[in-house]
Amino acid sequence: MLHRLHSEIESIRSPIFRGLDTGKSCIGFNALDAYELLGLDEFEGSTGCRFLLNIDVDEQADVDRLVPVAVDLGARLVKAPYLTYYNWYQAVLLDPEGNVFRINYMF
Repeated sequence: MLHRLHSEIESIRSPIFRGLDTGKSCIGFNALDAYELLGLDEFEGSTGCRFLLNIDVDEQADVDRLVPVAVDLGARLVKAPYLTYYNWYQAVLLDPEGNVFRINYMF
């Protein structure tokens, strides 16, 4: 079986986050400090949040447009759209089954 190495995306690296470029998506790894930053304190601890889906959009306005659509479809808004210290505009939500997802615009 041929294994392809994926490279770290240095431009999104922070003290609490690393991202790997798969060629078609980014796989991210958060430190526990990310729970507070993302407004996910209720998931902190031994059970934690095991999966976080990022939906990257083309424009900042798309974040604002898609959040109410997601909420109307049953998502729960955890953290309203905001500009992060790593210069992403994002919102944090939970789907009806409790899975975390973010809608992001990367400047």
